[in-house]
Amino acid sequence: MAFKFRSFLVLILSLTGIWLYALPQANLAYVGTVLLHLAAGLVLTILLPFMLVQFRREPGRHALPAWLLLAAGAVIGIALIFTGTPRPYSGWLNAHIIVSVLG
Repeated sequence: MAFKFRSFLVLILSLTGIWLYALPQANLAYVGTVLLHLAAGLVLTILLPFMLVQFRREPGRHALPAWLLLAAGAVIGIALIFTGTPRPYSGWLNAHIIVSVLG
């Protein structure tokens, strides 16, 4: 059950992230997508410490590096919540995208 929920959150984050990057528009659908991305990201960020402890205890740790990269993307994402993504912070936005995609 937990695996399906994590997968669902990652899928939601991926789809909303693609939409936000590809179609930046000033409309309600965009704002709703931003809020959905934010909510899914915060839920996954809250669950990440528990998942990382679980992955450290399991014998097959092949997924741990990917989740660590997602955790790094989550930290950058939390910073972007407070700074926003205006032009001066576009480097942080790009770092968030790259690290999250690598994860």
